[in-house]
This record gives sequence, C-alpha cells and structure tokens, in this order.
Amino acid sequence: MKISQIHLKNFRGFPNAPIEFGDYTILRGDNGAGKSSILMALAWAATGICRETHLSGAKWERLVSWGADSVGVKVVSDIATWARQRGSGRGMGGHRLQVAGVDSANVDTCQALLYERMGGNEQLLTALLDPLPIMDRDPQQQKVLISRVLKPEPVKITELMRKYSIESLASLEQIDRTVRDLKDVTLRSLNKDLKRLQDSAVERPKWPREGKTAEQLRSGHQQAQQQRDKINRELGAIERRKSDLEAAIAAGKTGGEALSEAAAANLAEAIEKLTATIARNEPLWADAEQKSKGATAERQKASEAMQKNLAEQLRVKGLITPEPVECPAKACPVLAAFADSPAAKENAEQQAKLKRLEGAYTKLDKEQKKAIQAEQDAQAAAAALAEGLRAARETLRESTLRLESHRAAATASQHEAGLAAVTAELDAAKQKLSTVQMILTKAETALEEIADYERTDQKATAYMADLEATTAGVREVKELVKQLESERTRIVESRIGAVVKAMNEFLRPFGLGPVRYELDSGFGTETWEAERWSDGERRQILEAAFRVAAAKTTGIGVAVIEHAAPLSKTRERLLAKALMGSGCQIIQVYTSDEKTAPPAGAAWRTWWVERNGTGEATATELTV
Repeated sequence: MKISQIHLKNFRGFPNAPIEFGDYTILRGDNGAGKSSILMALAWAATGICRETHLSGAKWERLVSWGADSVGVKVVSDIATWARQRGSGRGMGGHRLQVAGVDSANVDTCQALLYERMGGNEQLLTALLDPLPIMDRDPQQQKVLISRVLKPEPVKITELMRKYSIESLASLEQIDRTVRDLKDVTLRSLNKDLKRLQDSAVERPKWPREGKTAEQLRSGHQQAQQQRDKINRELGAIERRKSDLEAAIAAGKTGGEALSEAAAANLAEAIEKLTATIARNEPLWADAEQKSKGATAERQKASEAMQKNLAEQLRVKGLITPEPVECPAKACPVLAAFADSPAAKENAEQQAKLKRLEGAYTKLDKEQKKAIQAEQDAQAAAAALAEGLRAARETLRESTLRLESHRAAATASQHEAGLAAVTAELDAAKQKLSTVQMILTKAETALEEIADYERTDQKATAYMADLEATTAGVREVKELVKQLESERTRIVESRIGAVVKAMNEFLRPFGLGPVRYELDSGFGTETWEAERWSDGERRQILEAAFRVAAAKTTGIGVAVIEHAAPLSKTRERLLAKALMGSGCQIIQVYTSDEKTAPPAGAAWRTWWVERNGTGEATATELTV
C-alpha cells in the first residue's frame, strides 16, 4: 500500500488540513504542534480507533476540534480512497465510512472491504499507522505491541478452529485470550463438574435374586397372572351358575303348585296350536297390510289427478276471452267481426278443451270414491287380522308363563341339590385363588426389586458416562491449550525471527547489531561497533528498524516512524539513506524547532506542523 494524501477536517485542532505524502515524507514541528495527531488520523480513518481513543478509553468526541460538532478524515492511496466521519451536528447522521467504488452506506460492510484491500485488521493497522515506540517499553509491553503486528499462520490455526469450533484466532492476542478463557473458565468449570461427579459417585447395585435371571422372574410373574385370570374366569362362571340355581329355586317356590301331568300335557299342546296359528296368520296379516298401503297409494294418486285437472280447468278458463255484449240490432257488426276473429276461434278451442276436462274430472271423481272404499276395506281387513294376532299372542304368553311356572315348581327340589354342589365348587376355587394370589404377590415383590435394581443401574451407567465424558472434556481442553500454546510459541518464534532478520538487514549499514528477541527479556543487541552511539540514538535506530521490518513482513508496506528526540545531522542523513533503500513508503515524525527542510535531498517531502495563536494546527510543506 502507498498513501498519497490525507485530509483532516476538525481533527484534534486541524480545522482543514490537506497533506500529501511521497515515497519518503517527514513531519517536523515542535512539541505539541500536532504531528502525532496526523498519525492518529491515519489510524482512525482506517480502523475507527487510535491511541487517543483505544488506550485511554475516550470516546470519538475527544478527537473533535474545539468549537466543532463533527470530525472527518479522508485518505487517498493506491489501493483505495476512503473517508470516515463522526458527528452529532445537523445532517451528520452519526458514523459514516465511505469507500470509493463501494455502493453501500453500511459501516461494517465498508470496513470489512477496506480491511480486505489493505491486507490487515484493526489491531495490525492501528499498531503500524499510529505507532507507540516499542523500544522504550518493558518486555511485557513489547510482547503486547509485537503480538498486534504478528499474524498467525492460517493452516494449523484453521485446523484447531474447525476441530474445536473456535470462532476467531486472527491474532496472537486472540490466541492468548482463548487460552486464558479455556484455563480460567472452561477448564475450571469442567474440573468443578468432575469433582461434583466424584463426590456423588453412584456404585453399581448387587443383583437381588441370586440363581434367577430377570427373564425367569418376569416369566414366573406372567404365569401367575395368567393362572389368576383363569381362576377368576372359573369363579365367575361358577357364581353365575349358583345365581341361576338360586333364582330357579326362588321361582319354583313362588310359582304355585305343579300341574298334573295331563294338565301340563294339554297346556303344552295348546301352546303348540297357538304357535302354529300365529305362524299361519302372520303372512296373511302382512299381505293385508301391503294391500292397505297399495289402496292408500291409489287413493292418493286419484286425488292428485283430480287436483291437476282442476288446476288445468282454471288455467283454460283464464285463457277464454270474454265475448262482446250482443247488440239489439239483428246484424251487429261487432259480433260479426268477433265471430270471424282469431280470438273467437281460440275461445271455441279452449271451451271445447274445458268440456273435456270437466268430463275427465267427473270420471276421476268416481275413481277416487272407489279408491277410498277399497282403502277402507283393506284397512278393516288388516285391523281384523292384527287384532286376532294380538289376542293369540297374549294367550300364548299367558300359557307359556303358566307352563314355565309349573316346570320351575317341579324342578325346585332338583336345583337345591345342585346348589349345594356348586357352593362347594365355588369354595374350592376361592381357596385356589388365594394360593395363586400369594404366589403373585411374591412375584410382584421380585419385579419391584428388579425395577429398583435397573433404575440404580441406569443411574450408575449415566454417572459413568458423565464421568467419562467430563474426564475426556478435561483431557481435550488441556490438549487444546497445549496445542494453542505450542502453536503460539512456534508462530512467535517464526514471525519474530523474520522480523529480527529484516531488522538486522536494515541495521547492517549502520554497523549495529545483531538484534535478538527473547520472550521474557524483549529486544536486545549482542555487540555494537566501536563508533559511539548514544542510548537515545540506538533506541531510535532500533525503532526505525523494527517499523521497516514490520511493514515488510506484514505486507502493509508503510513504515511510520516517530522519533522521541532529534538525531544528529550525520545520523539523520545515514538513517534517511537506509530508509530510502528499504523498499517501503516512509512517514517520519521529528520533534524539532528548526523550520528548515532536511538534508536528505529532494526525494523527501517535508511538512512543517505548528499551532497559531488561537491553538489551530496547520501543516505547510517546506521546500529544499
């Protein structure tokens, strides 16, 4: 990436400041002039945060110039042109991010596309574009800053993310945070669950019925149930027989005295004759009923025909046209004219039709009267047959009851002897049922013991499964932590090795180095050349070397270097030469009260940053 221009609007004292960058650019000015604000504007435009908001926790309003209600920064580069605005004033609409060529007003969409084009993320771009000096920090702070520059290698990290469903491990800080969460939250929770399971251990129960299996006990219980049900059915049948005998005995005792054999025989013969008579007369009665229904239908048919005839007569009468009143003259022209008219002919036809209908009606009336008489005769015949059947059936019922009463009285003594035998049979069945019920109770107790055993065994099985799963979870989390820590160490070593290598290449013309980096002690150098360098100069040269190395290894290609103190002219020229040969776009910040162009030559663009009497910041390009 190469940045060609930045335009600050109401940003930290800059009311309106367009600044152009070349391949090599220097921002010079006194302390507090606003040089660092330009770097903050670069980072804020790219990510929405900068050191002023990210490190102090301040809100974006902290960036707005005094008296303004909005802030904006526009950046032009070879890969994208974008502008970020924040404001509470009228028409600002909150937060806006516009990227040239992107037809979207959604900030998140534009931000994601901008990161994709720049080849970085929020942490990386903030660390590179708005740098905090790394050489002045302690080892722990150096590690935090360096982790923002280093990107994990995707292959191994992607495998771990896919295997363990981890959402994001795009930076070393996220790896550290994930490891910390796994140790402090997940592993602690799993260990707590493991201890709870171990404290509430469920042992497998002992089988309650030695020598018998669950299948045998269930089969025995089923057989006892079947035997009990069979005995209950037998008891029901015996009790019904006993009830029938008792009813028969009671009926015999209350039915009166028995008939003589001759009287009983005559009564049975009379019942047979009555039954035969009823059997003969029932078809005759059914036939009479059918004839009665047929006569009724004929009578209804005749009545309907008469009604239709009357309706037709009325219709025909309505069609006849009234004739004119006869004139007193012998030859009336009106009558003569009407007699020859179609209406007269139509009247004649309708009158003839009416006479025919009247004749038919007379005939239908006679037929209806005959049908009424036939219906009455058929109904009378059917009623006579029905009455005869009713009387015969009543006589048959009385005779049958009398014969049954005779038989009940005659057999009462026989039933009393059978009742004693049935009662004895019933007592034996009840005793048998009692024995089977005892067996069944024992079988049910055995089944309850089996059910208790199975429930306890299921709990023990579930407990063992939970214990095994939780133990496996602990092992898996520990293994994941181990892999992540191992991968992090490998990434740091390989990436920092690349950064250190690039730093040593940059430092070689200075006769400085070699540089080393230890995770515990931070950056250091093995030896220095005999030529004397002050500690401040060495830190600044190392800072520049780190920024160039970071720009190269990350692929961003822009090295932003902020010097805490001015270098000597010789060191400054030497550093400018090394930076020009680095292959990166260089943006340097120098603190200086000399408003002069640097001695580096025309290849460098120099901007003088200062504040006027009202506190407004301005940037003016100096010429060599």
